[in-house]
Amino acid sequence: MAIYWPDTTTLAPLVIIAHGFLRRRYNMYAWGQHLAKEGFVTVVPDLPSWSDHARNGHFLSDLRTYLCTDESLGQHIDHRGWG
Repeated sequence: MAIYWPDTTTLAPLVIIAHGFLRRRYNMYAWGQHLAKEGFVTVVPDLPSWSDHARNGHFLSDLRTYLCTDESLGQHIDHRGWG
């Protein structure tokens, strides 16, 4: 998993980039870098399954929860507007 941080000390919105079929996070590095430059905390993980979409969906949901509740990571993410 790659995490790209914006060059700011303020809270930033979180973006998780999920790669497509037969791709890996390495194909998405440029997006992560670009979005971080635009002010987003950007996470580019490898998904656990290439064909089990429900498993990937649960993984992404759990990843968001982890990123936002982890003491060292969550303090940099803007949570406003999340249900």
